[in-house]
Amino acid sequence: MQKVDVKIDTFTDNQINQMLAFYRGQKKKHQSYSSYRNYLIILVLLGTGIRRKELIMLKWDDVDFNNQTLNVYGKNRKYETVFLTDKLTKELLAFKAFSNNAFKDETNHVFVTHKNIPFTINTIDYVFRELKMKMNFKNIRVSPHTFRHSYCHRLVMSGTSAFAIQKLMRHENITTTMRYVNLWGSELKQENDKHNPLNSFDF
Repeated sequence: MQKVDVKIDTFTDNQINQMLAFYRGQKKKHQSYSSYRNYLIILVLLGTGIRRKELIMLKWDDVDFNNQTLNVYGKNRKYETVFLTDKLTKELLAFKAFSNNAFKDETNHVFVTHKNIPFTINTIDYVFRELKMKMNFKNIRVSPHTFRHSYCHRLVMSGTSAFAIQKLMRHENITTTMRYVNLWGSELKQENDKHNPLNSFDF
């Protein structure tokens, strides 16, 4: 059978900035829980690369603010550790305080509806359908998985080793990781050709 090249969608920096700016504006204008929540959803997806189901199952007990990690119930039906940056940790702390003030009863799940009901697959899909309509991006799927691909893409483009990417993406098999590394490897070469320090010298 003929090998078919598969296109893997990733967001550009400009598209990510547009989405964040949209929700940041909504949050500032309406001061609503939903706007703040959707803003944090994008930050968490982009900053950790976690999957859609892992996101909706996430509870505050799974967030270790001291060690800056998430404990997610992964694809392999076991709990796995995901790392947080300093910036994302601070954002989550602020969001937790906002959430506790927004509801009479303390929220258990990190992401809930405006009625304090835990997210479902349908809920998160609705959020992204609405975002897709607002952004009107061409030829790209607006979904949690595109954020996961974007997270991986930036790891590859930064020169992160395949072994480290496998661990951060929590791929069970290195073959899955190498699919992405090989796909974006030509991009990485182009970046090296463009920015290599030797370009500044005559020899």
